Amino acid sequence: MTDETATMHDFGDGPVKAHRHPNGGGWVADTASVAETAYVGPDAQVFDGATISDYAEVRDRAKVSGTAQVSGRAKISGEAQVSGWAKISDWAQVRGRAKVHGHAKVSRRAAIYGDAKAYRWATVTDQARVYGQAQASGWTQIMNSAVLCEKAKASGSSRVQDHARMVGEDRVSFFQTVHVVQGVQEKTYRYVKPPEDR
Repeated sequence: MTDETATMHDFGDGPVKAHRHPNGGGWVADTASVAETAYVGPDAQVFDGATISDYAEVRDRAKVSGTAQVSGRAKISGEAQVSGWAKISDWAQVRGRAKVHGHAKVSRRAAIYGDAKAYRWATVTDQARVYGQAQASGWTQIMNSAVLCEKAKASGSSRVQDHARMVGEDRVSFFQTVHVVQGVQEKTYRYVKPPEDR
């Protein structure tokens, strides 16, 4: 494509070279990479150095930017935004007005939706759900069908796992783990050896 025939589109920071994806018709910046097998809906946008591979889908008015990667059969929809170095894979979903950024990862049929956020190095996996206005940040891990919802927050190196539910304004941080043992939800601390013991 020469400069004279280049198609331009404004993704929010001024016009850049872009094209319509053949599978869905959505806008893709020439600097981004979208597989032919992937779907980008007519109002969706993929820009910067983002990568959409395999059979992943970006639908509705969703945006994928930065160097984010969406792969497998993952779906980004609604007005969701995936940016930074985030990775969405397998059958994961990010929808509604949810935001995933930083180095966050969402995988294995996990879902983030509503106005929820996952950022920094957070991991949401194994059918976990983060929704409402919940936030997962730091190095937290939400996994094994756990739920983080309403205004709950998980941060630091915390874990929410094994069908545990954090609701309302629940908080978990540092090296705490929230899990269910014999039908009872517990919050425990994991011991981390000080540097001199390692």
